[in-house]
Amino acid sequence: MRILLVNDDERLVEMMATMLRRHGHEVVSTCSFESIPVSPRPDLILLDLWLARGDGIAWLRCFRATDTTPVIVVTRRDTEAERLRGLWAGADDYVVTPFSFAELNARMNALIRRSRYPARAQLRLSDLVIDVARRTVQRQGREIALTRKEFDLLLVLVRAGGMVVCREQILAEVWSTTWKGVARTLEVHVSSLRHKLGSPDIVRTVRGVGYGLSDRVGAPAHSGCR
Repeated sequence: MRILLVNDDERLVEMMATMLRRHGHEVVSTCSFESIPVSPRPDLILLDLWLARGDGIAWLRCFRATDTTPVIVVTRRDTEAERLRGLWAGADDYVVTPFSFAELNARMNALIRRSRYPARAQLRLSDLVIDVARRTVQRQGREIALTRKEFDLLLVLVRAGGMVVCREQILAEVWSTTWKGVARTLEVHVSSLRHKLGSPDIVRTVRGVGYGLSDRVGAPAHSGCR
């Protein structure tokens, strides 16, 4: 994945670039909005909106008017007003420093996965049909009532295509945290999901790692707008 870093904190950029490259990402960095390269197009942008030079809010609004590349704000600014300004300007997520790289990586992967599916996509796995736009789930033609978190959890597992998703990544995507205190809540939701889907083994547990869909469910197929 090609990552663009926009930040004027040299130590932070060096640390982030090192960690990202260790995870196999290609990294391009710049310290100002004026010097952001036009090409090659990044898969994801990590930026601080409040650099010493330039108006990050104005840049992001202008960028978002013509480009849908996922953007995560990474900054030390942590007031509610600043978070809201960044999100309203077009950021997809907001991470405050200091941060856990595991959580940042999980948020990045979540954004990339979501960007690969049309907003109105319908996902199908075996006898499961998931309408992303309507947030409905059917199995064998019968609609299954899920809570918001149960639906989000199922969607994370479905989009992983049978691969195991680590607990930290699920917590980051569904609960916007990697705090281990929420782990019990995750276990309860997995149990409830198994019960509602009518199969105790449809979600498999990989001890010490996380969860994944049963191998017999298969990889997701998706259709666009109907």
